[in-house]
Amino acid sequence: MLIVGAYADQFPKSTNEVPLEALHRALNRIGTNFALHILPIWDSDGDGGFAVNSWYDIDKSLGSLENLRFIAEDYQVYIDGIFNHVSWRHPILKKFVANPDANSSLIHAVKSKNTPLAPLAPRGGSMYQEHLIDCETWQIWQTFGRQSVDINLSNPAVFSEVCEVLNWVKEIGVFGVRLDALAYYGKNSENKPVHNLDGIEIAKNIIFEATNNKLKTMLQIDFDKNTNLYSDDYGTNPIIVDYAYSAHYIKAIFGGSAKNLAKHLNSTNSTAEFDVVRPLRTHDGVLFRSKNLTINERQEIEQALDARGFQKRITNETLYENNNSLPHLLSFDASANDYYRKVVGALLISEMTAPFSYIYIGSLFGDYPERTDEFTEDPRALQRRKLDDEALTDERFELVRNAIAKVTRFGSGDPPRYICNAEEDKILKVVRLDQPITLFVNLSAETLEIGPQAGVNLSSGYFDGKLEKYGYVLVKHERE
Repeated sequence: MLIVGAYADQFPKSTNEVPLEALHRALNRIGTNFALHILPIWDSDGDGGFAVNSWYDIDKSLGSLENLRFIAEDYQVYIDGIFNHVSWRHPILKKFVANPDANSSLIHAVKSKNTPLAPLAPRGGSMYQEHLIDCETWQIWQTFGRQSVDINLSNPAVFSEVCEVLNWVKEIGVFGVRLDALAYYGKNSENKPVHNLDGIEIAKNIIFEATNNKLKTMLQIDFDKNTNLYSDDYGTNPIIVDYAYSAHYIKAIFGGSAKNLAKHLNSTNSTAEFDVVRPLRTHDGVLFRSKNLTINERQEIEQALDARGFQKRITNETLYENNNSLPHLLSFDASANDYYRKVVGALLISEMTAPFSYIYIGSLFGDYPERTDEFTEDPRALQRRKLDDEALTDERFELVRNAIAKVTRFGSGDPPRYICNAEEDKILKVVRLDQPITLFVNLSAETLEIGPQAGVNLSSGYFDGKLEKYGYVLVKHERE
């Protein structure tokens, strides 16, 4: 199943229309055969909407709960559950600031002039930040910078509030919750910044509560060896993210080789406990720190980025991510037609090898912030840029409708069984074992021979047994 990610205010609104209504109207123009992830819509003090002031109040400039309910009638809607951290104006933080000594257990705070030992923050520096409150110095755990404060999910009162939110979310018609930053839930054991035992236990409990409320959970964790630490019987499979997929796919496009991508897909088959989503770039960019990328692969990707003048983000002296937009990454040698071949080919690979694929609405419309004066290195700002008239022509809407129709033609949301091969190095072949279908995707800028294929279901650039550059063909065949 395809999940489309969007910020509420990305489409131009007409008179007397709020952004959520404009989003709903634009989505209906491209269909209803996909799920929708709406990125943070809550009243917030910044950090791209991730420093929330309330878990219940939608930012009034975006719309209302009624607008969200209307969207949820047409789509399976996922919203962000931002429970690791909140803003300084959130009720939990207000309570702490009003009486820090009595309420320090609501967050992770130490009254001291010395910074306690702590892991490095993902954006650099210590997890602890120093603050002066009532003329006393406090060290406060802030994983993602000074705009948001990590709350203590081990505190029963705090955990109870989260459970109430999950119950309310289901009541307003939402289908699922993306649990933001759940790898950082725990702070106390093993001095590990992510996936420590405390955090895993907290995450399991929140997933269980969400499942009890019949909410599908999408976990912001990588599909790697840490995943089995979260394994449990939730009654429904949480969705985990294959962060390395976009890096492997882009590396394959850069180098014209399908070998490493095929190897990665074969090694990350779905598990009994989890569903997998393979996104084409996340809101944090194209991540390179995944354990599903070897050191050599990261070095090769870095060299490819440098050769093309693409961005690199270095954090704590480690290659962390690329922040360029997907159209910038995939349009370096491509026409608009080539770009959509690359996008549809990548999403078809996702649908063939995972229960879920994912793409941002801006990438579907080919939005290219690097060509404008608005370009920024903040990956979330790239994703939430308002789409302009150049990207919203009738012709572009038609391209997007066709792309979605192709991608969603056979995806079921069920864990697939498959095997991948690199045909002549440059063509990825995906054979589904649970359905009589086979996909060929040419990852190179050359025309390549694959031989006559009977039962062509959909294709682009396939003629007389040949695949043009970045072409693909999906064939259905008789069961043996």
